[in-house]
Amino acid sequence: MFTYLTINLISVALPLAFSFHPKIKFYREWKYLFPAIAIMGAFFLTWDHYFTKWGVWSFNPDYVMGIYIAGMPIEEWMFFLFIPYSCLFIYHCLNLFFKHRWWDKAVPFISWAVVITCAGLMAAGLNRFYTFATAFFLAVFILMMMIYRHSYWMGRFYRAYLVSKIPFLIVNGALTALPVVVYNDNENLGVRINTIPAEDAFYSMLMLMMVTAVYERLKKRSSERGKV
Repeated sequence: MFTYLTINLISVALPLAFSFHPKIKFYREWKYLFPAIAIMGAFFLTWDHYFTKWGVWSFNPDYVMGIYIAGMPIEEWMFFLFIPYSCLFIYHCLNLFFKHRWWDKAVPFISWAVVITCAGLMAAGLNRFYTFATAFFLAVFILMMMIYRHSYWMGRFYRAYLVSKIPFLIVNGALTALPVVVYNDNENLGVRINTIPAEDAFYSMLMLMMVTAVYERLKKRSSERGKV
């Protein structure tokens, strides 16, 4: 009954506790972070609502509290708060303690590799909602960042994304192994990383990239205002 809630709380417990550490002070970033999460959440919760409604995935009633908003358990709403929070905490800490940015030169290659991979996924998943939508939106978002040159932070993002895959495998592995979230394999390619649909790696990249983009934009705008 409280399984999904417990997984959510465990995922955010350490990042939240260490947000107040005197060497980290992540709480100072909340004024940028929470608006970024709200903007991302508006997009992803709408997506989530329709994919739940269309049967792309569902939620096992044995593992949720039974409180539903817009057809989704309240724990799913929490997921889009706690997981981005935890991942942006990782992003913040890596930026704080590892200043070298040699990976920035690799950003165009990484971005194009992801876009090309997405194009392949779209071709393979033309009749599969989850595969096609995830690949399409991720490719479009990356291209937007490249075209409008909002990619100065993307090297740091890719680094943080790779590090975040460690807790991702644990948290998402628990959600899909029990399963808390039940995927309709007619709407994905059926390729699994252990019990996790491969598309989840691209879905999480889009979610976290969107949060990071807004977060960095708000920070930059605040900095520019401070110089006036």
